[in-house]
Amino acid sequence: MSAFTADAPHDDRYSRAEATCEFHLPWLKCDTCERDWRALGRVPPTNPSPWIESDVWYPSFGLAGEADKQKLTDESAVVLTEMKAMRKWISGAGAKKAQLPPGSGIGPVRAKLPKRATDFVWCCFKLLASRRALTVLERAGIHVPHGPVVAAGTGAKTEYCALQLDPVALYSARTLTEMTLAFCPACGQCWMRDVNAKCKGPKEYVRRLMPEEQGLVKAREGGETLATSRFMDVVRSEKLTGMEFEESGVYV
Repeated sequence: MSAFTADAPHDDRYSRAEATCEFHLPWLKCDTCERDWRALGRVPPTNPSPWIESDVWYPSFGLAGEADKQKLTDESAVVLTEMKAMRKWISGAGAKKAQLPPGSGIGPVRAKLPKRATDFVWCCFKLLASRRALTVLERAGIHVPHGPVVAAGTGAKTEYCALQLDPVALYSARTLTEMTLAFCPACGQCWMRDVNAKCKGPKEYVRRLMPEEQGLVKAREGGETLATSRFMDVVRSEKLTGMEFEESGVYV
């Protein structure tokens, strides 16, 4: 069975926007794998997705009362013990089980929207969805976790929510081997031992790990956003805008 990724239409600039969260987990310095895992220019340079891995936000989560808000910024980096302590400051349904990678956005999203509304708006590799799109999906039994969008700027007046896609490890053992992917045993970060490595066949995703009821999921290893067949059927039949699909591999 073929696997498909979701992305912004190449020819639609209105399906892209700038957005951010008020708070972020800092970046991570891990002595076990590499020194500093920042979004740009971080090591190791062979990481398969040097910015995607941490291009995640959790708009439905909040902060516990003891959180030190001044430390929750992506302008700094901390060691692993500090990161684990900061993750305990994050509250909300599912927060304790969430991946919460370094650099993750926390809380409501602030966005400057395009002048023309589309049902899905891509903020780099993160997603906004119109209230109409969420309603249509929920009627079809698809429930994508989401949180509020505030201070939406001077763009379209359509109401949006920010989709919360917690990364899930989806690659098969074969794909992990062929892509020479390795994981740090301490912090869990992923990188390629050989930046030139390629799959010998189609990329393989483990189907039983896909949260079918959610419709969309971000692959932890490479950062791509996968869409289920049911999600794609709803988007196409209801003519939801701002998203296209491309075959990217197979499910095993």
